[in-house]
Order: sequence, then structure tokens, then C-alpha cells
Amino acid sequence: MVVGHLLQELLINLDMVIVIRSRLKELIARLESRGYNKEKIRENIVSEAIDYCFVGAKERWEQTYSVMDEQEKEYVISYIKSVANKNPIAKPNSTEHGRLDELVELANEDKSYGF
Repeated sequence: MVVGHLLQELLINLDMVIVIRSRLKELIARLESRGYNKEKIRENIVSEAIDYCFVGAKERWEQTYSVMDEQEKEYVISYIKSVANKNPIAKPNSTEHGRLDELVELANEDKSYGF
């Protein structure tokens, strides 16, 4: 398992990549609780909003999946188990989950991050 925002920059071979997504307000709360400065939070928010990690990973590895909610997470887990058991079920959807709508909403609500 490899974890990190810059996974797609690493020159490694992977069988599968799963990008775990987050709602922007949840991400802000998590980063604020870790004591991140506003610039670092803003960078993370923009990256999440444009689906930077998924798009970059998808360019490198065919089996790249994005998990946004509990239902998607459960299906991807089922898929991984089925592949490990050599009886694969249908592949999960491999679609982008841009959060630009949330970014616009956040920009209209909260000016503290300079949007």
C-alpha cells in the first residue's frame, strides 16, 4: 500500500489505485484540526475540488478508482476481495468526482481562504 497526494509522481508499478475523496468542508475541518496554515489548506481544497489525485493517477494506472461515499467504498472493497479470490466481479466505476460546485459554494460562503 502506498499513501500520499503525490502518488502519481512516483515511478512505481501498481496493480490498482484507489483515491479516497472528501467533501471540502470535511477536509477543511480535518486540516484545521491538524494545525495546517491557510495556504496549505487552500492548496488541498483546490486539489480536492479539481480531483487532482484521481486524474493524475488515472493517467498512470489503468485500474484507478475514486471512492466518494460509503456505497462506492463497499463496492471497491468487494471488488478487491473478488480479485484476490480469483473470481472478479464487475470493475467499479472509474469516474472523476470533481468538487467545483462545492468550491464555488465555499467561495461564496467563506472568504477566509481567499477564493
